[in-house]
Amino acid sequence: NNFVIYLPKDIVSGDFYWHTIIPNGTDFGCHYFVLADCTGHGVPGAFMSLLGISYLNEIILDHNVDSPEKILEILREKVIKSLHQGENTVRDGMDMAIAIFDPKERNIEYAGAHNSIIIIRDNNLLDFKADRMSVGVCLKKSERAFTKQTIPLKPNDHIYMFSDGYRDQFHPKKGKIKWQNFKKLLMNVNNLEFALQKKKIGKFLDDWKEDTPQTDDILVIGFTVNLPEME
Repeated sequence: NNFVIYLPKDIVSGDFYWHTIIPNGTDFGCHYFVLADCTGHGVPGAFMSLLGISYLNEIILDHNVDSPEKILEILREKVIKSLHQGENTVRDGMDMAIAIFDPKERNIEYAGAHNSIIIIRDNNLLDFKADRMSVGVCLKKSERAFTKQTIPLKPNDHIYMFSDGYRDQFHPKKGKIKWQNFKKLLMNVNNLEFALQKKKIGKFLDDWKEDTPQTDDILVIGFTVNLPEME
């Protein structure tokens, strides 16, 4: 039960998503969900995407780091080192949300770099805020640590991850879609099957922008984690 809306502005994208399953002694394993929005779009954004995917493979698959805030901190160190940030004025980086679903504990561990996540439960929207800093140069020493949030799950919870491209879509007369309209849209569609949710969200975007060019890379993911143990 999931959908992915992935709409690069150009042929290649600065937005990417990443998923893997790590064994944890159950029949299901821990699911790692990552959604990222890299600086720029097109070729520069795609370069950052490749860098991010490569480092996620290394951090999670090779070194078995299993806490979302630690993954973000290690990734930030690697991005800073790779781009020689601190030695020059380069401010490239990525915004990212990491959600780790553990069926044994029946929860999600989440950490975000500017990218929040939304859970809709019993027609209530729960907005889990990200830390207001990116994976890249950290301008304030006090902002060094990312924050982990542990979120207990209930059956039929719908989880949404997204970059800012959807809500930043611009129309000359209507302006941007904006955050409040995006949340209202999710509330209106969340009771539908995920395939229909995807169609409705896509149609809202098309109706909003009409003939206006796409403003940015767009990535929206929705999923549920209903497992037998949770019923």
